[in-house]
Amino acid sequence: MAQPDELQRAKAFCREIFPDVSRTFALSIRLIPGELGAAVRYAYLICRIADTIEDEPQLPAVEKASLLDLLTACFDDATAATKLASCAATLEGDARHLRLVRNTDLVFTAFRDLPESTRQPVRRWIGEMIAGMRKFVLAYPNGIRIQSLDEYKEYCYYVAGTVGFLLTDLWHEYVPSIGPRRYRILRDHCQAFAEALQTVDISTSNHDAELGRAGGAVTNVGHGHAGEVEVDTLDEHVRRDDEAAVEHARVVADPDRDAAARGPGGRRDRGHQVVL
Repeated sequence: MAQPDELQRAKAFCREIFPDVSRTFALSIRLIPGELGAAVRYAYLICRIADTIEDEPQLPAVEKASLLDLLTACFDDATAATKLASCAATLEGDARHLRLVRNTDLVFTAFRDLPESTRQPVRRWIGEMIAGMRKFVLAYPNGIRIQSLDEYKEYCYYVAGTVGFLLTDLWHEYVPSIGPRRYRILRDHCQAFAEALQTVDISTSNHDAELGRAGGAVTNVGHGHAGEVEVDTLDEHVRRDDEAAVEHARVVADPDRDAAARGPGGRRDRGHQVVL
């Protein structure tokens, strides 16, 4: 059990660093009230720590996997969080993200103040995310270069679908209006919705960074020298046509979007309209 002053310092650090490492997510997450908002904030920061390790441009894959294992251990072992924080000195990357990793112990101090019923889904789904990252890091030790659409969808499940399940479980716990029936519906569609958003995010991120274009049949998704996600495609003309690239990305995302928008019985539910 953390001492009151230590706990307050941990929570203050999480609030202070959150906008620096979360881009636009901070604008919406800060509006989530109370304990639910805190849970989402801490979960996001843990995901960002995992992402910083995965994106590290120089670290060998085996060492990344070891650090990801250590991050998983942090959920139940405070000493693991302290050890991981000390490893940040060996990492390269964005200074703000590295500062977060250097304070992994504070993030988990704040996390452990949540009720066990809240910690459990965070531990479960982020643990699965980390396991998936570890799998792909070891499968592609020279940089993740996904070879098929099926593999791409698996990757999206680990880095986005798990977040859909996590948020659905947290909202079910804290929002009284989400009863058993609505919870089942949300659970049925949250993975597809999250993965559709991931496809759009990858395509726009690559466009902005001029690292690639999303479109056609996605054949390679990877991390470049700076740790950014890269998407390569079969069709060379897509690279030269931004509008076509966005349209192809939409086509890739459409099946997940449509699945997320369907209500009970497989019907499109106008109350669950999804616009990408």
